[in-house]
Amino acid sequence: MKSTLCFGVILLLATVGFSHQAVAKAKHSAQSNNAHTSAPKAEQEAAASCQIPAGTSVWKNELGSTMTMTVNASGAVSGYYQTGVGCGVGVRQPLVGACNGYGITFSVNFVGCSSTTAWAGTISPSPTIIRTLWHLAMGTPPAWNSIVAGADCFIPSGAYPQGLAQCSLAKSTQIK
Repeated sequence: MKSTLCFGVILLLATVGFSHQAVAKAKHSAQSNNAHTSAPKAEQEAAASCQIPAGTSVWKNELGSTMTMTVNASGAVSGYYQTGVGCGVGVRQPLVGACNGYGITFSVNFVGCSSTTAWAGTISPSPTIIRTLWHLAMGTPPAWNSIVAGADCFIPSGAYPQGLAQCSLAKSTQIK
């Protein structure tokens, strides 16, 4: 599962054009900024905590896929993803990821479908919505169509399907 998460992070970094030097520079900058901050450590940790409460929650997207996600106190994400479309419909696939403040990322290795998908996005409060961009990489030799990209909006399963209106509103107000 760790290799799936690493692949997802590498895939996301590669697709947005980060070079190895840029990633190293950003990491060094973040460490430097943390060293010079005057806020107490407990305050920094509270500010960075996941905006999804620790525990297990169930989410659905506009295509009917279901994500059962557990977030622990340190922001580690685990659980299962059941796609509502394409290969593997209804099959529970392991999900791993991380959450930090309003940011979240998770990935799934679609066993039997020869693909892996990584999502990265933000958590919007009131109502709680997870808006993501995703990249699906085929486990076949590279070709012009080996990587597919898109967007998903996840809402708590208890708000499904009425809460989907918030997803539609979010998509219609994006800058074009």
